[in-house]
Amino acid sequence: MRKLRAYRKTGKVLLAHAYIVEDFLRRGVANLHYAAAYLAKDDYCKHGYIYMPVIDKSEKPNWWYQLWEAYEKIGIKPVEV
Repeated sequence: MRKLRAYRKTGKVLLAHAYIVEDFLRRGVANLHYAAAYLAKDDYCKHGYIYMPVIDKSEKPNWWYQLWEAYEKIGIKPVEV
C-alpha cells in the first residue's frame, strides 16, 4: 500500500512539474500548483516553498533560472532537490 501511495505522489509531482514548465515556456508566466498557490494566499507565505523541476544535467537551462526568479518575486521560496 505504501508503494502505491509513493507512486501516486511521484505521478502528481511529475504532472505538476510538466504543467508548470510547459505553461511557463508557452506563456512566460510562473504559475503555481494548487498547494503553493494556497500557501501564497495565507499567512504562511513567508514559509511557503515550491520544489523546482529536477534537471539531471550539470548546467541548467535559462528557463529554469527565470522560473526561480519569478517564484522569488511572488514570495515563494524555490527549493532545488
